[in-house]
Amino acid sequence: MYMDLNERDRRILIAVIDNYIQTGKPVSSRTIAKNFDFSVSPATIRNTMAELHTLGLLDQPHTSAGRIPTDEGFRYYVNHLVRLHRLSTKERESIKASMESYQCEQSSTLEEAGMTLSSLCHQASVVMQADADRVAFKHIQFVNIRDKDILGILVDETGSVHNKLLDVDFTASQSDLDQAANYLNYTFSGLSLSEVRQQLMDEIVREQVEYDKILSRAVNLGMKLLEKRMDAQITLLGEENFFEHPEFSKIDKLKAIYKAFHEKQFLVRLLDAAIRSRGIKVFIGSECSHDNCEEVGVVAVPFGPGTEPVGSLGVIGPRRMNYPKIIPLVDYTAKLLGEVLRDDRGD
Repeated sequence: MYMDLNERDRRILIAVIDNYIQTGKPVSSRTIAKNFDFSVSPATIRNTMAELHTLGLLDQPHTSAGRIPTDEGFRYYVNHLVRLHRLSTKERESIKASMESYQCEQSSTLEEAGMTLSSLCHQASVVMQADADRVAFKHIQFVNIRDKDILGILVDETGSVHNKLLDVDFTASQSDLDQAANYLNYTFSGLSLSEVRQQLMDEIVREQVEYDKILSRAVNLGMKLLEKRMDAQITLLGEENFFEHPEFSKIDKLKAIYKAFHEKQFLVRLLDAAIRSRGIKVFIGSECSHDNCEEVGVVAVPFGPGTEPVGSLGVIGPRRMNYPKIIPLVDYTAKLLGEVLRDDRGD
């Protein structure tokens, strides 16, 4: 049905949405006639806007008010009409500089990228390191602390470091621990943590493990380090930007949205959708599937050092956020993150 829109219908819909993005107020036919050159009368524009209302693309909050886009209107705009902003040299260099200065520490790189994105978009940003079980492990090290206490250190391909104090029932020299770590690094490097865990379990049931002390210790140390599932890590940045938007000016509304954002599974569900799709995902209003987020929009893009995403980067703002500018900013930042991770991995 929407595909039957003619060129004038589409141009008027774009004009209404662009104006609403800028002002946050209902848009009248008179405003469109005054600010956009359609070479038609306000009455013709008014009739077109009424037709777009009938199609479910525009809504009229009050009888005497102008029109605002519906979720369906925004969706049609994002899917078929939006002309994405070309990033300026300054924007590209700003994002590059923020990540290059933190390449020695990947977790800091991700946070700095999120902060830069929040600053450029004037919205909140969110960075999710995916469920670590799906991320490839890069390096394991064991450090003899005292007696039977051993520190296990795991570095995954995102550069994230996971430390765990292991309580074992045997004593081992640092040399023994180094041999155990070397075995695990040689055998399992590049596999996802869930794959490593499964193969270690398979090793345990094999009788030959019992006859090789080093191998037996390596397997048992590896299992202790990986016995607990490593969940997705969420970092939310720039939440103060919500105060700038009239949609969230009422304190009760703002509190409800803050509460939704701090429900970890809500954000994980949205950002994980981008990872599964391997591309840009935009959630508009009701598409967020949360009672308190009808006025919220989310743009999320996966990132990773190779073909397999290891996380997702997103911007959260009002439903009327500037999609033409924000989509390319998030996409470019995610691509740069992938390059940084790939360079650090040595690919």
